[in-house]
Amino acid sequence: MKKISILFGYILLTVFSSHTFAKEYTVSICGIQAESNTNIAYILICKDSKNLKGWISKNGCPYNGFIGWDLSVFQGKSMYAAALTAFSLDKQVNVRLDMDWKACIGTDGFDYDHTKMIRIIK
Repeated sequence: MKKISILFGYILLTVFSSHTFAKEYTVSICGIQAESNTNIAYILICKDSKNLKGWISKNGCPYNGFIGWDLSVFQGKSMYAAALTAFSLDKQVNVRLDMDWKACIGTDGFDYDHTKMIRIIK
């Protein structure tokens, strides 16, 4: 029984220690684009009183200003629809970023922060 408890503890430790830390940010969208040749969509984050310089990469990605995601994965097009709706209605969104210092997306070296969730908020 003790060996099973130790094994179970080791499995839990392995699972939780390899989990990437994620953080949500509330942002306003000033632009949106989708690229058909790469299946990547981007939102341009507005400058505001908190972001006087605009969006600065939270993952050390080489470029700032935009957050992107893959349109070809599950819910990628729904995320685009949510972003387009928020942009059209001038609503803010929450974006969730994996904080692992390598969660970047882009092409030709133009890599930006990568999100896997967009939520419209009031």
